Amino acid sequence: MTILKKLTILLVLALVSIGVTAQNAADAKKPNDDELKTFVTIVQQLQIIDQQAQKDMVKAIEAEELDVKRFVAIQRAEADAKQDARAGEEEMQKYNAANKKVAKIRSNAQSKIQQHIQSSDLTFKRYQSISKQVQNDPKLTQKVKQMMQSPMGN
Repeated sequence: MTILKKLTILLVLALVSIGVTAQNAADAKKPNDDELKTFVTIVQQLQIIDQQAQKDMVKAIEAEELDVKRFVAIQRAEADAKQDARAGEEEMQKYNAANKKVAKIRSNAQSKIQQHIQSSDLTFKRYQSISKQVQNDPKLTQKVKQMMQSPMGN
């Protein structure tokens, strides 16, 4: 798995933790075509935000003279006491500086994502509901994939 994919996973996990809430009956209804078009447009915009955030995170890490692989190894060791990154004091200072920058980039990306969703015709709760349905319904997943591959999500 490439480092960029690992950073993507970290960003996605952070985005998922934005505030998953319980769905009510109205939010659980199957999305109509207009909602799906809006959902696809939002997802496409979020992909652009995510890609830019990934690039910015890599730049931030490299600006602190750390290799991205090494940054991820230290981050894993920080999160899991069973792992040992064996980082020296100087390397930890670089890691901490890079980690602060990465956290700020992640936070800014999360804010942009929430703004894009809130400025759409879907509520954040409805967006989450559709997202969950797309993940759990193979037919809906296929429909969204087809819409994403066609021009303008149609």
